[in-house]
Amino acid sequence: MRIANRQAEVRNAVALVEQFAADNRVPRAIVHDISVALDEALSNIIAYGYQAEAQGEITVRPTCTVDEVRIEIEDGGRAFDPLQAPPPDLTADLAGRQVGGLGIHFIRSLMDAVAYDRHDGKNRLKMVKRIARGAAHPDDGPDTHPRRDGAAIVEPHGRIDTASAKTFADQIGALIRAGSRSLLIDLHDILYVSSAGFRALLVARKLMDDSDGKIVLCGISPELRRLFEIGHFTDLFVICATRDEGLARAAGRTAA
Repeated sequence: MRIANRQAEVRNAVALVEQFAADNRVPRAIVHDISVALDEALSNIIAYGYQAEAQGEITVRPTCTVDEVRIEIEDGGRAFDPLQAPPPDLTADLAGRQVGGLGIHFIRSLMDAVAYDRHDGKNRLKMVKRIARGAAHPDDGPDTHPRRDGAAIVEPHGRIDTASAKTFADQIGALIRAGSRSLLIDLHDILYVSSAGFRALLVARKLMDDSDGKIVLCGISPELRRLFEIGHFTDLFVICATRDEGLARAAGRTAA
């Protein structure tokens, strides 16, 4: 498939690869990791491989065997090897934690093999995910639900990726600026969160801390928890298994 070097095209490419994977009966857990890695790879290419107004084309070639899914991404932008990016500091506390740098870390952590080369003026990134049996994805924008027990509830759907992260961040920021000091984000209907989504969560957490409020997360799937662990976000957020537990923590009815 071929897409223009525009962030708006990333979700279309991810959706097409997800359909390709579904047609080849790739387990859902594998598709999850591939989707996140592809989102991060394309977003990085568009952000760093081209000048702001330069027009270009990115080619995505997925292949599938019984053993693995292979994604090859080719672009004509400036020479850019994402694998040379320094690893992010995931040990800093909230005050010192930077809001960027997670994308390549996710790619390295989620894929079984990643390689880069440049040939005939083109960048080529190859990612391989081996298939191991595991486990559709709704795809709407974030939605706000009424308050319960004094906590505002945000229940996003589908994915918090490059295309939706700003809307998600703006929604949470508006709630905080409007006076919400207890916020529950229920992620039970989220397929994945990209690095852009994690940046939005981190900014929201810092904004809420400045307002002496509390953000609680709940409904995190095993696949999504893995991303939180890879990015070392489990220590930065209060995470509860169920909405009722999350509401109790957000309302301060249980000990921290």
